[in-house]
Amino acid sequence: MYNIIKNQSYSNIKLCISMLNNINFSILGFYFYYYTTIETYTNIYYIGIIYLYVYYFIDSIVEIYNERYLIIPHHVCALCMISLFDNFHYSLLKNIFYCFSLIEISGGLTNIHQLLQQNKVLHIYVDIFLFSIYVYIRQIMFFHHLIHDYNMNIYHEKLFCYISSIVYTMSFYWSIQWIHTIFRYKK
Repeated sequence: MYNIIKNQSYSNIKLCISMLNNINFSILGFYFYYYTTIETYTNIYYIGIIYLYVYYFIDSIVEIYNERYLIIPHHVCALCMISLFDNFHYSLLKNIFYCFSLIEISGGLTNIHQLLQQNKVLHIYVDIFLFSIYVYIRQIMFFHHLIHDYNMNIYHEKLFCYISSIVYTMSFYWSIQWIHTIFRYKK
C-alpha cells in the first residue's frame, strides 16, 4: 500500500513539474511573440533555447529511467527542431514560438488530464472539454502552422516542417488514445 501511495506521489510531482514547464515555456514564447523586436529578441531567444535544451535533456533521462520510452521520439524531434532555430529569420521564429507556446498549453492540458485521472477526480465533461481544446490546438492550429508558415524551398525550413509533421502525427496518435479513454467511461 505504501509503494502505491509513494508511486502516486512521485507521479503527481512529475506531472506538476511538467505543468510548470508548460507554463514557463508558454509565457516565454508569448513574451517572445508579443514583446520582442528584431533588435531586442536575441536575449530572450537564447534563454528560450537553453531552457528547452536543458528541459528536454533532463526529461529524456527521467523518461528513460522510468522506462516510458514512447515519449523519447518526441523529445528527439524537439531537440532536432531546436537545433535548427539558428537558421531562421526573426518573423519565422516569432511564429514558431507562438505556435509552440500554444502546443505547450495543450501539453499542460494532457498533464491536467493525467493528474485528475490518477487521483480519480476526472469527470467526463471536464475530460471532453480538455480533449476538445487539445485537439483544436494540436490538430487544427498546429496543422495550419505547418502548411502556412514555412517556405518549402529553403532546406532548414523544410526539414523543420518535416520534423514538426512527425510531432503532429504523434499528437494525432495521442488524441486517438485520449478519445479511447473517454469512450471507456462507465454510463
